[in-house]
Amino acid sequence: MASYFTNIGRVLAPFGRHQPDSSVWSGVVTVLAAMLVASVAPVAAAQSYGTGAAARPAPAQPAPASPRYASPPPPAQPVQRGAAQPSTPPARPADDDSTSYVLYIQPFVGGAYAHLTALDASNFDINSTDTAAEDVVVTSKGSGLRYGAAAGLNLLFVHLGARLAFTETDAFTLGTAVAEVALVPRLGPIEPSVRLGIGYAWQGNANYGNYTEQTSVYGLALGAGLGLDIRLGQVVGIGAAVDADLLNMSRSTDLGNATTIDAQSGNAVGVQVAVTGHLTLHI
Repeated sequence: MASYFTNIGRVLAPFGRHQPDSSVWSGVVTVLAAMLVASVAPVAAAQSYGTGAAARPAPAQPAPASPRYASPPPPAQPVQRGAAQPSTPPARPADDDSTSYVLYIQPFVGGAYAHLTALDASNFDINSTDTAAEDVVVTSKGSGLRYGAAAGLNLLFVHLGARLAFTETDAFTLGTAVAEVALVPRLGPIEPSVRLGIGYAWQGNANYGNYTEQTSVYGLALGAGLGLDIRLGQVVGIGAAVDADLLNMSRSTDLGNATTIDAQSGNAVGVQVAVTGHLTLHI
C-alpha cells in the first residue's frame, strides 16, 4: 500500500508547480482507477475463494444399491399340479390314549337261563324212586332277569377285575361272584373282549315244596364271556355280552327229614347262559 501512495505523490508533484491541463487530469484519473482496481481485486478474489466451496452445491452421491439385489433370490420351488402336499398330522391329545384310564366300572342287565343239574345230578333235587312234590329238595332250573356289575383295573389291553351277578327266576335266585381277566384290544372306537373267570356261586330264596327246613346250595362257578363295546367318548362306552357259567353245586343235608334220602347231601353240575347289555365307565 505504501508504494501506491508513493506513486500517487509522484503523479501529483507537478501540480504544485504548474497548472494542469485536461489531458493531465485524465491521465491522473486513469492511474487512480487502475490502482483502485488493482487493490480491490485481490480482496474480492480471496472472499470469493473462501465462500465458493459453500456456495457450490455438493456433488450428488450415487444411490446405494438395493438390498434385494445384493444377492440373487433363491429359485422358486416347482409346484406339481394335482399332487398332494405333505402335511403334518395334528398332535394327538394326551387324554386320547385309552391306557390313561386305570379303572373301569361296568353295570349290566339282561336275561339268563340256569339249569343246575343239566350235566349231572347226584341226590340233588328229586328222589329217583319217588317224584312226589314233598321229595323235591331243590328247584334246579329257571329263567329270569339277570343284573349286576363288574369293576377292575385297565392294564393296557388287559382288564383285571371282579364280577357280581344275580339271576332272578320264579323259583330261586342264583348268585355268582368271580374274579376275572379279560383281553380287550381297541380297534378305533370298537372294543371286542374275551373274558375268563372263576369264583363262587350260591342259590337263595328257593322253593323247597313242603319242607319246613331249608337247605344250603353253593359251589364253584367257572365263567367265560364274549363282549363288544363301542366308545361314545373317552369315558363312556356301551356294549353287549354273551356269558356262560359252568356250575358245580352242592346241597347240604336237610335236618328236617333225617329219615329220608333228603337227609343226604347232594351234588350237581349245571350251566347258566346269559345275554346282557352294559354301560362302561372309564376312570
